[in-house]
Amino acid sequence: MKPYYAIVLAAAVLSLSACDRAPSNVKTLQTTDCGVTWQIIKPGERIPTTSLNVCGYNTVLPDYPMQGDTEFLSQFKDNILVRVKITYDYEIVDGLKFLKVAKFLGRQHGSASMAADSTKMSQFETAENVVIDVQLRELVTSQTMPMDIVTFNPSAFEDTLFKMANLALASRGVELNSMTFVTVPEDQTRMAIDAATALAVYRSKGMEELGNKLVVARAGATQVQVHTGNDRTR
Repeated sequence: MKPYYAIVLAAAVLSLSACDRAPSNVKTLQTTDCGVTWQIIKPGERIPTTSLNVCGYNTVLPDYPMQGDTEFLSQFKDNILVRVKITYDYEIVDGLKFLKVAKFLGRQHGSASMAADSTKMSQFETAENVVIDVQLRELVTSQTMPMDIVTFNPSAFEDTLFKMANLALASRGVELNSMTFVTVPEDQTRMAIDAATALAVYRSKGMEELGNKLVVARAGATQVQVHTGNDRTR
């Protein structure tokens, strides 16, 4: 969670102790049975007191767009591993569904200030991983396994993944507003992709023999790295 979001959320949590109405920019939820069930308190509505109930307390969830990212290895056809980087913008659209998955966000805290400290803020980073990142990883790895990395189209796959992710995340109370999907092959894999693509072009022009020679020559060429005077020796 970015620092700005943490500050907004912390201010909202602290305001619960000074105001008997639910603040805006967050989703205020209340339980009277130690988190077994929850009810949503709409912004501006009075928050019922729970001071006489040892199992009654409140929690808040962000009610504004947030950014997240994840990075992992995904397997393509012929056991080729490629690093995948995904960044996304999301919102919690259903606080009740979200808490069912990220149950640790609904635990009771000793005070509002305790709920707003850095530990509480870091829990939303964990929630992103539990609710969103795991789902994205499962979707990507299951879809790329039969795909040929040489002919793989990241842009087309990004559109498909975005739709699939929102369908899967709906049951978790989350909706993605946008997403970027990037593949980062290792150097050897990238060279193989370039070679296969080049050969396909030469073959389509009836120049396969020449293409083979050029690809072999390029593979054996020495790579020269140029360093400026500002580079540091490591």
